[in-house]
Amino acid sequence: MINTNRTKAFLDSIWDDEIVPILADYIRIPNKSPAFDQNWAEHGYMDQAVKLRENWAQQKLSSLPGSALDVIRLPGRTPVIVIRCARPG
Repeated sequence: MINTNRTKAFLDSIWDDEIVPILADYIRIPNKSPAFDQNWAEHGYMDQAVKLRENWAQQKLSSLPGSALDVIRLPGRTPVIVIRCARPG
């Protein structure tokens, strides 16, 4: 049975200690979609934003054996982060 109080405390701590700070870092990157920045690839902001999210997610995935993260890059397209989570046990 799930202990809702422990689960809530865990999620609150992750939110306050990790998610809010990484969102603040993400917002500081002047990344814009290609619709608003035709030179997005040359500016490199998209790569900075992807690297920030990739690093955070890789740390989380280290506790989930068998899980993997890939960044898919196609010419002229924005990158996509794909995460596969393995089932425990």
